[in-house]
Amino acid sequence: MKNSNDSSKLIYPDYTPMLLIALITAMISACLLSPIYTQISSDVVLMYTILPMVVDYLIIAFDMIYISILFAVISCSTYNIFKNSENKHLGLCLACTVAIIKHLLNLTVSSIIDGYIDIIFDIPLTIILILVDVISLILVKIIATKRCKKHFNRAKRMQKAAKYLENVVYDENSEIYPFGSIFNIKNPIIFPVFVGIVITLSVLILQRLYADFIVIGLPSSFFEIAEIAISYISDILLGIIGYISAYYAAVYIFIKKNN
Repeated sequence: MKNSNDSSKLIYPDYTPMLLIALITAMISACLLSPIYTQISSDVVLMYTILPMVVDYLIIAFDMIYISILFAVISCSTYNIFKNSENKHLGLCLACTVAIIKHLLNLTVSSIIDGYIDIIFDIPLTIILILVDVISLILVKIIATKRCKKHFNRAKRMQKAAKYLENVVYDENSEIYPFGSIFNIKNPIIFPVFVGIVITLSVLILQRLYADFIVIGLPSSFFEIAEIAISYISDILLGIIGYISAYYAAVYIFIKKNN
């Protein structure tokens, strides 16, 4: 294993590009798309067009990419804890920091647009959103730790077995990379990311269910039913986009870290 002092030199150049991409997507969502959505949804001409729905889906897409990349960072950093003796909590702390910045940006921009901060509603909502993201990141960390621990325990057994065979060297990375199929959830790096996105998507769909059937009420026409169906299908497609983003973020991090 590498000395833990070496990991501090490696963590920033390897993870920073992906963390910056996550932060940039969060900034686009908070500082550009959210204000646009607020303006067009309150405009008497534009609010009845397709524009509010399009911008809303763009916000969800950027938010999904942002959180998915953070899942990839945590999963890869957890693998490298076992592989390279990295700091146990650095990846999680960096990801949580980006998540907190994202939601504070949302609060700041919305308060600038509105001209005030609703202490009773805005601040508690921001805290809840931060907690949802942080809890999701922690769950991914826990799952990644368990899967990676299982993988490296098996790797140790295989390395011991390889010692008794001439000209045989076992590399624990050989069962990880190439990742193979994009939906290879048996991979200890990919599986935690997949679970994290399922959790995020579930929260999104529960929010939509609450809005569609509790706040608004049951659909009363075929058009409303079709609109609801399109919303849920779009959410699933956006979840897939997030997963693909996380997959290639993990590929990038893994190659940079292990080559």
